[in-house]
Amino acid sequence: MKPKILILILLFTVQIVKSQSFDKKSSWTEVRTNLFDETFFEISTFKVDSDTLIEGKSYSKLLRNNNFYSALRETEDNKIYAFFPYLNRELLVYDFDWYPNKTLYCQTSYEDNVVQAVLGNSIDSIQLLDGKYYKCVNNDMGKPHIIRGIGDTHGFFYFTFPAPGDGSKFALLCFYIDDILVYLNPKYSDCNGNLISSINIVTDNESKIKVFPNPSNCSITVEFPESLNVGAFKIFDIKGSLVRIYEVKEKSKIEIQNLTRGTYLYSAIIKNNQNLSGKIIIK
Repeated sequence: MKPKILILILLFTVQIVKSQSFDKKSSWTEVRTNLFDETFFEISTFKVDSDTLIEGKSYSKLLRNNNFYSALRETEDNKIYAFFPYLNRELLVYDFDWYPNKTLYCQTSYEDNVVQAVLGNSIDSIQLLDGKYYKCVNNDMGKPHIIRGIGDTHGFFYFTFPAPGDGSKFALLCFYIDDILVYLNPKYSDCNGNLISSINIVTDNESKIKVFPNPSNCSITVEFPESLNVGAFKIFDIKGSLVRIYEVKEKSKIEIQNLTRGTYLYSAIIKNNQNLSGKIIIK
């Protein structure tokens, strides 16, 4: 009897793991810009909140800027539905049950079904900031378009509603699972929406700075040519707050074991008041 009980427990465990593709502890931010107005910039925050019951089905409330926006539920076959109160209906937002050559469909507010993506012979994966690998669908440029368990990099409800005709553009800025940052939009340096292009980064071969190992959990080494003339080496958290500042030479070892795990930014000021910036992952 004992071996059979063990087998049943293992099967039950596998079923539990398989049924979870979207974490109820997820939260994320989206950025809205405008094609016709370069000064326009707006950030919206989303957070999966407490459970609720709607028309006899169990959902998790989704807050947008701390206000109730919709409700999400996941079925046993890894489909994510969203109920919108003002539509008085639910829509299939994602199908995370992926296998080769499958066509992924979703429902929109203006027609019943549209093709969200078509999976190829092999399904790609990407390593995110938590060190884990996530299945993904790449766009024509070879960049992740839909990430399993996270959604579309254009915005979680990118396919759900028609694009506004005022030039608005949406993009996923950050995605957290259980307060751990797992995705940061590569166009931005932090979750506040500061563009990387706004930082003056030196890239010529004589002015490169090396930070290794990265990721790390105890210490990092900062190495650069003497001619670079680096002064202070600063470490910022993902929100842009300064957490450490060090004086460094051509090759310096920096202890980081007292920093909590996550993603940090570094900035090294060099001659001509230029900045060398990058990311550090502490695991």
